[in-house]
Amino acid sequence: ARPVYPDAYFNLGKALDQQGRGDAALECYRRAVAVAPGHAVSEYRLGLAYEARHDLDSAVAALERAIALDDTSADAHHALALVLQKQQLWQRAEAECRAALRLRPTFVAAYNTLGLVCQAQAKLDDATACYQQALMIDPRCAEAHYNWGTLFNEQRRHEQAATAYRRAIDCKPSLAEAHYNLGTTLHELERLDEAARAYEQALRWRPDFAMAHNNLGAIYKSQGKMNEAIACYERALEGSPDHGEAYNNLGSVFQQQGHLAESLACFQKALLSKPDFANAYSNLGTVLQEQGQLVKAIACYAKSLRLAPEFAEAHYNRAMILLCQENFGEGWAEFEWRLKCATYPRREFNAPRWDGSRLAGGTLLVHAEQGLGDTLMFVRFLSEARKRCGNVVLEVPAALVPLLHASGFTTAVAFGTELPPCHAHASLLSLPGIFQTTLATIPAEGPYLAADPERIEHWTDKLSETAGLKIGIGWQGNRSYACDRNRSIPLGEFAPLAGAPGVRLFSLQKGDGSEQLAESAGRFSIDDLGGKLDEEGGAFMDTAAVMKNLDLVITSDTAIAHLAGALGVKTWVALPLVPDWRWFLTREDCPWYPTMRLFRQRTLGRWDEVFDHMARVLADHV
Repeated sequence: ARPVYPDAYFNLGKALDQQGRGDAALECYRRAVAVAPGHAVSEYRLGLAYEARHDLDSAVAALERAIALDDTSADAHHALALVLQKQQLWQRAEAECRAALRLRPTFVAAYNTLGLVCQAQAKLDDATACYQQALMIDPRCAEAHYNWGTLFNEQRRHEQAATAYRRAIDCKPSLAEAHYNLGTTLHELERLDEAARAYEQALRWRPDFAMAHNNLGAIYKSQGKMNEAIACYERALEGSPDHGEAYNNLGSVFQQQGHLAESLACFQKALLSKPDFANAYSNLGTVLQEQGQLVKAIACYAKSLRLAPEFAEAHYNRAMILLCQENFGEGWAEFEWRLKCATYPRREFNAPRWDGSRLAGGTLLVHAEQGLGDTLMFVRFLSEARKRCGNVVLEVPAALVPLLHASGFTTAVAFGTELPPCHAHASLLSLPGIFQTTLATIPAEGPYLAADPERIEHWTDKLSETAGLKIGIGWQGNRSYACDRNRSIPLGEFAPLAGAPGVRLFSLQKGDGSEQLAESAGRFSIDDLGGKLDEEGGAFMDTAAVMKNLDLVITSDTAIAHLAGALGVKTWVALPLVPDWRWFLTREDCPWYPTMRLFRQRTLGRWDEVFDHMARVLADHV
């Protein structure tokens, strides 16, 4: 009836918008502006339509025209502020928010937007005032509570953040982002069960919430629920096929389960989705390293560090290869990055880190940091530390104190003991780097641990009547160790050793892995000593005495290997294709322990080849 009727185009556009027909609505607003260039409200709606289609420059132009036509529209100023916020034009966005609030002092949404814009500019007091003002006007404003929670988190005030998110949820239970951010906050506070429930609530309201699936998977992984973690990561990828973090996390689970091909594919997909993903490059390197592709692994760590030069995990992973290749010069420096890794336990001391300089009359605190085997291996460096310092106090796990005292390390004290004042401190595993240790200078002259003489005599009486070659065996390390699946060996693989004539096998295994004795009972004979060892007096006290009564110890890469080597007992160690760095890559001898021989996998995962080789050598040895 009237082809140039702007109000009709405008109203038709609104109707189409309500039906979700955005493209048609956009065309109606354009026609309204074309037939009536001074139609401010059509310019305003046109700006909103452009913003909904992510055409931000066109949105800004339309909203600026709307404001030029009618400067009294608080909604137009606020809409322009929202678009400028998306463009990260903070100062202009702030000005538009303040213009909207001058026109409408009770404009709660404008206070919220102004708070976010101030927060982005690190004007945290101003942001706080905005959220407070919004809540004074409308105490039930879920968005203001939510935004204040994000501000608290930015200030690392996690308890206040959790309270703010809960208030947002009380006001608007369907606000999935509030449930999710409550989950991330509780996750940061290590309240994992509560965090998991928060993520589950986020997914109740938004089942395709990829980040919630991803983070819930991370909790399941940390709890050892690997199948549940995999399901979460796969759900995240269903909702967001380009979710690099989910691919990266899924790859880590597959790697932990030993599914290296699947793990490799996941890390590669993570990098396709996110080419600048330093963590994924580092993780890809660890899979290649495990497969023996060390050149490619080093290249991955290099790419990771080009993207993130301070990425501690990539430095540490690189150290593992450098040290494995006997490159101590670079390796020790990279090894120190472990102290900055996310999983490294943080400790504070009222003394500087020791640089190796002399402390005449001063006290040096040396503290153990990792497993029992590491402590047994590296206490050898205490003698050099004593040459440079007047007094050296060694802090170790309480279970090791009796053995160390019996071995002459009389200043060893247990974790949790009140420490004396000290002038400097050092991690036990930092000592070889501090001393610039090389292969030629590794302290390896003779045994440096000792068994208790009375216990040696006790076990001599018990074992003296046993005929044949007495061999102690150990196969299983601590299952909580991330790389345990590589180093630990099913007990059944030891069967070829029992076939050598005149051999008698004695189990030294305690705890994890002991259940395999019953499973192997019908296949070959083993005398179980593990259940009778170290029940009193501290870790390894009986084990050390038994070892001194054995002809040979054969073990996987666990603390038993280090104890036997440090006691000077003849020891054979079975190693995976790419072992822990301390065993290096190809040699059969061990620079750390003169009485040790190394037997290596030639094919990833093939322990049968290792033990067949051992059995042949053992037969000759007998």
